[in-house]
Amino acid sequence: MMIRNGIEKEAAKWRLKTIRAFSMREPQKDLAQLAKYGAVIIIGEMTSEALAEISQQNANIILVDNYSEAPSYDCIQTDFAQKTHQILTMLKEKGHEHIAFVGGVASRVTISGEVVYDEQEIRAENYRQWMLLNKLEKFTTVLQGKWSPETGLHFGQQIAQMNPRPTAIVVASDPMAVGVYKALAEAGLSIPKDVSVVSFDDIEMAQFMTPALSSVKMKAEEMGQMSVELAKNKILGVRTMPVRVICGSELIIRESIAEKDQ
Repeated sequence: MMIRNGIEKEAAKWRLKTIRAFSMREPQKDLAQLAKYGAVIIIGEMTSEALAEISQQNANIILVDNYSEAPSYDCIQTDFAQKTHQILTMLKEKGHEHIAFVGGVASRVTISGEVVYDEQEIRAENYRQWMLLNKLEKFTTVLQGKWSPETGLHFGQQIAQMNPRPTAIVVASDPMAVGVYKALAEAGLSIPKDVSVVSFDDIEMAQFMTPALSSVKMKAEEMGQMSVELAKNKILGVRTMPVRVICGSELIIRESIAEKDQ
């Protein structure tokens, strides 16, 4: 929603008309209508086959919050890959090595609206990579499911019962972290004394949780604004080569992270 808000605000500034052609998950899509637009902004991930079909109708495609390696399209991405490494490095410097990851699965939509799920989500993949590079693969714990507080609760309960138990948890979204918090509290564990927790999204609630949740803040509205800038340049013929924009985020450190007890 924040990305869409950014698109609409920036488009209005340049007197560009925005039309929501269809949702990716709609089974019936009128692809032919896309030919009449100056550019097509796609929020989220579609399969490479679906993108190829859309590009046949309109070559001016801008992908937002998309992590495909397709070189043919303009693409706006977060820096969550690098930020995951930064978080893990910080935790290691605080003495944590047994670090678990809790997150959701990646989803890509086909041209018919079906959703294809896989575990190659950007944060999960970079967690696996970092643990391997730092020779901590024996501690690698990746728990992935639905992006919901209930899933966070379920995985948090699993982690609380582990022996030895991780001393830190990286959670891929704040709503999932809410569930993790509840699970750890029910198990009689203290954050951050027993387990440090850090997450992504920095929703408004994060600062009011007990203890306040450390989280990565991404200015999603600015990502939407940037996509309009790329679309405008495509429409005006200012640029023909595809570009990939990595948007920087900020790690907000609060009370949920501590040095590992020795």
